[in-house]
Amino acid sequence: MSQQALSPEKYIRTKARTLPIETCLLNAGWSDHGLAVITVIRRHPKGSVTAGVFMVDIFCLGVKDCYSLFNVHEDKLWEALDNIYTEGSLEADYAYVHNIIFNAVDFARSFNVSPHKDFSLCQYILEPEDSIEFIETPVGDKEEKPLFLTSYDYPHNSSVIHKLKKHFGEGGFKVVYRDDLESDDDNDIYNEYEEEEENPDDFELGYSTEDIAIINEKFSRHYKYSDSFDDKIKNLRQFIEKLNTIEYGPAPESAIPRDILEELEMLKVLTERHYENINYEKAWPIIESLISRYPHIEELYYICLEICSACWYDERAKENGDKICTEMLKRFPRSFRAKIKAGIYYDNKGMEDEFKLLWGNDISLKPALMQFNACYVSDVARIAILFMDHLTSENEKIEEAEIIFQALKDLDWFAEYKDEAEDILTVAKDDYLWEQGIEL
Repeated sequence: MSQQALSPEKYIRTKARTLPIETCLLNAGWSDHGLAVITVIRRHPKGSVTAGVFMVDIFCLGVKDCYSLFNVHEDKLWEALDNIYTEGSLEADYAYVHNIIFNAVDFARSFNVSPHKDFSLCQYILEPEDSIEFIETPVGDKEEKPLFLTSYDYPHNSSVIHKLKKHFGEGGFKVVYRDDLESDDDNDIYNEYEEEEENPDDFELGYSTEDIAIINEKFSRHYKYSDSFDDKIKNLRQFIEKLNTIEYGPAPESAIPRDILEELEMLKVLTERHYENINYEKAWPIIESLISRYPHIEELYYICLEICSACWYDERAKENGDKICTEMLKRFPRSFRAKIKAGIYYDNKGMEDEFKLLWGNDISLKPALMQFNACYVSDVARIAILFMDHLTSENEKIEEAEIIFQALKDLDWFAEYKDEAEDILTVAKDDYLWEQGIEL
């Protein structure tokens, strides 16, 4: 009996790495215009070839597209590549293109942007990520900040910008719209963007009613909710409505005395709290001095923690932010708001273990609210949004986030937070459809 032939997908997953790498191709000028077009070609024993083609956005998105050509004649391969490398290609060392691909993937993953869905297969045409010696290759712009090069009609702008804002904060990344660039030549983009860059706030992060309807409809067709979904929404809503520890009035005003606010003005963190261009070396002594002199003022820790988060590019800021967070939780162990601020900090920093430990390893609204004798509706809203944001970072937990949203969305006091919560959920659904290759 003859052995059944493997499907192309199974062969690539299980056998492709046993084939010798024959050639690697790379487009010229890739580091200047931010898109590396890489082809890795492996030779079969009988002369045919299997190749992986990777479109790598080194500025921001990582592997934005990829596909495989399986067991094809060499002539057919080169015919296809002629259409890709219209301006010619260069032969490159495998170790170098391997690092271009995985460095860009890791860069994008650091702010929760996943590679194209077909990378789950095409990666097997490459060697395992950690099997090749690390070579530094460019990622981000000249300052190694993400540069999101997009167009106004790109359907996933909101999803990407949401993730960039969450991870890097204001001033930590750039957005450039191709539509606004004077030149049509991609080679000029790197040099042009500094004059043409958009403020991320100029892009309205949010979805129209029509967008939300389309995304919800497509998501509901491709995502299977559990049988208990509706019951969980009803139970959570009833729990919150009956909870007698919620204060329905406004939360207290800032407790920071005026003389301390004057010191904070030196850090440009008053009411608007704009953190761009903070000189951390000068900022930290002021932060340290304020906390040592006024350790009893809880809100002071919040502001100092936000400044450390904003200086994501400075390793000392992370170390000191961790210390401030730990000290705040020790000093104010029964403060609901301190716990929320710590949760936001841990979530933004990707400190998964610390985040879960903060809530007793149970990211659920019921047990979190039952920890405290009293809390304001604004605090309940903020923790709900924090949990939604955290849960939606994992596609399999979108349902849990939607249960929170559906339970709260019709409560009167949640009205002012509803749009923010709905945006988080819509971004997650949009991202899920994107990763599944489902067009809007």
